[in-house]
Amino acid sequence: RGRDVPLVAFNVDNIHASDLSFFLDQEGVATRAGHHCTQPLHHRLDADSGSVRASLSFYNTPDEIDQFLAILTDVIAFFGDINNPADADGAPPQDFLGGVAPPRPAASAAG
Repeated sequence: RGRDVPLVAFNVDNIHASDLSFFLDQEGVATRAGHHCTQPLHHRLDADSGSVRASLSFYNTPDEIDQFLAILTDVIAFFGDINNPADADGAPPQDFLGGVAPPRPAASAAG
């Protein structure tokens, strides 16, 4: 009792926690970024930029969790595209769970 807390704090390599939280917000996902009153722990974990925290409640559905994970995967892929505009080895990008990320739509040449 009191041990099951429906939240997760996480980091993604090469993405600042505040940037990740901001772009999740742009997609309609509310998270918090920062140290969450645990600066010494973040420092010990070599996460000096803090972490992103996602919280659930009794009214969240499994579909909403799946939607969160899909949006998170897309935002991480966005940062991957910025940080690695061309894959030197031609390998597909990896999603945050270690699988191959789904293909992204090609950019329109119109404009």
